[in-house]
Amino acid sequence: MTQEPLPGSSTALTMGILSLVGTLVCCGPFGAIFGIIGLNNARKAELLYREEPGRYSGYESIKSARILSYIGIG
Repeated sequence: MTQEPLPGSSTALTMGILSLVGTLVCCGPFGAIFGIIGLNNARKAELLYREEPGRYSGYESIKSARILSYIGIG
């Protein structure tokens, strides 16, 4: 059985990266907005993964996205 990529994990990771870059380089409020969006997408993707863990791959991206988003917000 082939595993599908986890829907929303790449978006969450992208938002986490934008959050970190926005906070460190540009301006904090935009980083916080991207961080909140990244955390929300990571939560949705994690709920999908927990429903059927054998169906999806890429759970590590969710962990990374959550860490980057927390750093970007903080």
